[in-house]
Amino acid sequence: MALFTSNGVSDLLIFISVLLAVIVAYFNYAYRYWAKKGFPFLAPKFPMGNSPALFTNTIHVAQETVHYYEKIKEMGLKFAGVYLITRPVLVVVDPDYIRDILSKDFQHFIDRGVYHNEKDDPISAHLFALDESRWKNIRTKLTPTFTSGKIKMMVGSIVKCSEYMIEAINKCAGERRDIDIKEYLARFTTDVIGVCAFGINCNSFDDTEAEFRHIGTKIFEPDNFIKVLKLILVAKLPQLCKKLGFVMTRKDVSTFFHEVIGKTVRYRKENNVYRPDFLQLLIELKDKSKGTAEEFTMDQLVAQVFVFFIAGFDTSSTTMNFAIYELCRNPQVQEKAREEIDKVLQRYHGEITYEGLAEMEYLQQIIDGKSQRLYPPLVNLSRVCTKDYTLRGTNLVVEKGTQVFIPLVALHRDPDHYPDPEKFDPDRFSPEHKGSRHPYVHLPFGEGPRNCIGLRFGLMQAKIGLVAILRKFRLKISPSTKMPLHLHPNHLLLKSVETLYKIPPWPYSRPAEFLIYSSSYPFCWPSSWRILTTPTDTGRKGGFPFLPPKFPMGNRPALFTKTIFVALETVSYYEKIKAMGLKFAGVYLMTSPVLVVIDPDYIRDILSKDFQHFIDRGVYYNEKDDPISAHLFALDESRWKNIRIKLTPTFTSGKIKMMFGSIVKCSDYMIEAINKCAGERRDIDIKEYLARFTTDVIGLCAFGINCNSFEDTEGEFRDMGTRTFEPESFIKVLKLLLVSQSPKLCKKLGFVMTRKDVSTFFHEVVRKTVRYREEHNVYRPDFLQLLIEVKDKSKGTAEEFTMDQLVAQVFLFFIAGFDTSSTTINFAIYELCRNPHIQEKGEGGDQQGVAEQIIDESQRLYPPLVNLSRVCTKDYTVRGTNLVVEKGTQVFIPLVALHRDPDHYPDPEKFDPDRFSPERKKPRHPYVHLPFGEGPRNCIGLRFGLMQAKIGLVAILRKFRLKISPSTKMPLHLHPDYLILKSVETLYVTAENI
Repeated sequence: MALFTSNGVSDLLIFISVLLAVIVAYFNYAYRYWAKKGFPFLAPKFPMGNSPALFTNTIHVAQETVHYYEKIKEMGLKFAGVYLITRPVLVVVDPDYIRDILSKDFQHFIDRGVYHNEKDDPISAHLFALDESRWKNIRTKLTPTFTSGKIKMMVGSIVKCSEYMIEAINKCAGERRDIDIKEYLARFTTDVIGVCAFGINCNSFDDTEAEFRHIGTKIFEPDNFIKVLKLILVAKLPQLCKKLGFVMTRKDVSTFFHEVIGKTVRYRKENNVYRPDFLQLLIELKDKSKGTAEEFTMDQLVAQVFVFFIAGFDTSSTTMNFAIYELCRNPQVQEKAREEIDKVLQRYHGEITYEGLAEMEYLQQIIDGKSQRLYPPLVNLSRVCTKDYTLRGTNLVVEKGTQVFIPLVALHRDPDHYPDPEKFDPDRFSPEHKGSRHPYVHLPFGEGPRNCIGLRFGLMQAKIGLVAILRKFRLKISPSTKMPLHLHPNHLLLKSVETLYKIPPWPYSRPAEFLIYSSSYPFCWPSSWRILTTPTDTGRKGGFPFLPPKFPMGNRPALFTKTIFVALETVSYYEKIKAMGLKFAGVYLMTSPVLVVIDPDYIRDILSKDFQHFIDRGVYYNEKDDPISAHLFALDESRWKNIRIKLTPTFTSGKIKMMFGSIVKCSDYMIEAINKCAGERRDIDIKEYLARFTTDVIGLCAFGINCNSFEDTEGEFRDMGTRTFEPESFIKVLKLLLVSQSPKLCKKLGFVMTRKDVSTFFHEVVRKTVRYREEHNVYRPDFLQLLIEVKDKSKGTAEEFTMDQLVAQVFLFFIAGFDTSSTTINFAIYELCRNPHIQEKGEGGDQQGVAEQIIDESQRLYPPLVNLSRVCTKDYTVRGTNLVVEKGTQVFIPLVALHRDPDHYPDPEKFDPDRFSPERKKPRHPYVHLPFGEGPRNCIGLRFGLMQAKIGLVAILRKFRLKISPSTKMPLHLHPDYLILKSVETLYVTAENI
């Protein structure tokens, strides 16, 4: 039998299928490693294992390792395996095992597993990266270089650098200008490194384009796709990469350091120059080793200076930045620190000295207590097993070559070690508090023989910088700061996306009071800060402004990884477009151009005024092979108009009123079940109870079937609802991508998006129910009955309403009512529990009116759809411009971002139902609250959905007072695996009878 056919498309599909099968088989084999070794592990997902954000830059690596840590602790484990793509990594969370790895059994875990190539990239062979014997040799040589006496030599040079910084800050204070404190601190550390490592006076405050500052920025530039790919290759195949000559250091960076250091060393030797700096110590070391078996070469010298530079350039400035941020937020701590500084400096005649710094214990507690605990210089400690190792107290063997992660960010934020971990409390690091804690739960510089050799220098530099600022200035955060800050996903160190402003410095007797901007925020993660790009930074093509895409995912990096919810991606688009001063801009979903519109007037044009240009939603359906998918929500233009006209009379107020009694009956079942839990003082999974309620409503109102899901928890309707809304798998995401990119081809190939068992169930149940009613002349006041009447009336007409179309509309009614209404009530209850004064208001008086405002506000914060999507059906010129939206272009309206825009809703995160009182609704633009869409293609069932939600909410509030149970893990996070808003955590409540 021939392997290939005469059809080229078929051959390509066969080849792709075989290739995918081989890849999947390999991944499945790799994902059995931890199970075969007997280790507990976190279940991986194809193809990224447990590191879904690796290529996408959607979340920081720190957040991934926090996720590992929390999962492992939830499982009651002390360690567990994970997979970085297919590479097995052991994550250790228990302090005793951490001590074993870093100290007690260090001889088994000497290496860090950092790629270096001494032959082709000698600058990469520095102390941080070197393996075993090479590391021991260099460490032994360098240890004398970092003694207290040698570091003390450099105090004067660092103090001199701090004076340049103080002069620059003082100038801003006089002019009342905002200060990017992170930038100022980075200039300070650049000057320190220039003087202490190279003997060069940079003064970056005079020369802001200085080479050292520029090179430092290049080293820490965000990781792009190619760099991430290279990191994966060198991690998976380091020996092969060395043979192939893989180089990770930028050529211009490497050349700069080799030239500058070589030139400086030659100058000092030729002119017999001596300076009290790190370079001088290395020159002496090099000279002493000449002619020995382990000579310290010029390449090795350059490599150590390079690591000194990269370690000191960014980490120390970040440490100071976080400290200053917290001191601004806690002025009483700032004053206490200043008092200590003044007191100590008086003893040393106003001079900053090595001995004086050692006496500033409270300042050290500040650095330990927030900066280095919550924002450690490294987010993970990494070790590689250098010889097989049996974990203490087990028979589990860690094989040679296995990488081990210790997630520092999560360890430092663990409430078991640090109660109320987000609180800034320097007293945690007072001697008495430190003594009562396990010594291996605070590891900002690592621990054991391979800890950071330069930790004393780094701390001294940070202390001098803070002392210099605090003795002269009183600091406050500027209102210009956009809060909260979010961790930048493109950096390996902790950095925030936003710039944290702290206002113009303000001269104020002594010390000067001023406001600065920096970049740190407790939960959302801080660090270096960048100003948002302006419209001039964006590219333009065809006249449209757009957000620059990144290969290969365009502007949607999380498409395959599901590391962040799609709502958060569109919020990102919205915020960037607003920051650029635009009303719309283009983005790319891979290669598909999408227009994102954020201005309410343009939104009204698209949804209503110029609706004839934007009739379609762009939802894939296949009426031939998957007739259940051809429902009102998905249909295009003429097909949609025909069905909408037929169904509109079905959703009049009178028809919906017919179903009121049925919904109330369903709420009685729910109240009875909640009442039972209240009597037994049991926690209630309120989302589950609400889902059962809406299942009963849909069963009764759509099918005339009394489900009573509170008695039959395994009922078929409940099961089918769960299957319909199951998390998006990799294969499903791939199919979604294909149908969005090539819908016509997918229809020809017979692509089906509905699960077969779900489709079969609905076809059988609906047909069986219709036959029964027709044969027995049964009439019920429900949605199905109304559709049967539409079907009967259309018989014999040109636009007959077929049985397949009837089933499709019932299916849509089911999926729209099953999950969205229960989610709306669930989030309303969540907010009412967090705001008991509003809950009390809902329990009395005008319950229907209050309930409506509560639901409106819930749907503002948690809309049923996160985006409204439209497709341009004929070329359209954007009002007031000459820009033409071409036929076929998709348009997004980001609802979550629109509904949380402070320009429309001041203090947008606050739950405030009074926003929707008649007097407050009236002055607002009508197109900034669109939970059900707007215009001719709004949700046809919105009145039914609201009635169902109000009945459910009123039924609960009139009978019970609700509180969030301590069993609920707070805060709630959006689930990345669903297309509608769901929380990862389960909301448990307790109910008390009123």
